[in-house]
Amino acid sequence: MRGVRPRHPPTPGPSPTRGEGWGRGALHLDVGRGIRGFTLVELLVVLAMLAIAAAVAVPALRPPAERSAGAAADSLLHVLARARADAAARGTPVHVEVRAGDGRFAVTADGEDGARDTLRAGSLPLPPGGRASGGRRGTARMSFDAAGRARADRVALTDEGGRIEIVVDAWSGAARAAR
Repeated sequence: MRGVRPRHPPTPGPSPTRGEGWGRGALHLDVGRGIRGFTLVELLVVLAMLAIAAAVAVPALRPPAERSAGAAADSLLHVLARARADAAARGTPVHVEVRAGDGRFAVTADGEDGARDTLRAGSLPLPPGGRASGGRRGTARMSFDAAGRARADRVALTDEGGRIEIVVDAWSGAARAAR
């Protein structure tokens, strides 16, 4: 039969090289030379090191629009809206605290045993020269009850582009940004 390769190599002897033996395209492998390459472990180590370097470099390479007072205001508005929704879903008050200066925040809820459960924590994407201010004793506090109403301090987010103030309506609990 034409074009069919044999199941087993032909008689023992030298391994087939290009153009002979098993047919067109067979390769000659010389095991004695010691082919050089990478092991799987070496490859995985290099990939892990590249992943760590990328994780460190990516936040510093963000475009300025992603690290501005406007981006921080959008982020804080999202945090406040989610805290208000959490208060309604849980049926218990939810509190948001924003630290003046660096913009770190924590979202907590009243637990059944009287202690506060931390729901979320993080920091606002402020630029290097930006800062958060407001509240008393260096912390701005906002609380949402189960009906959606709020008690809140004003928070101002500033950078070289200007100042944005976050205001929460006491009756509806809706937050808005004002320049």
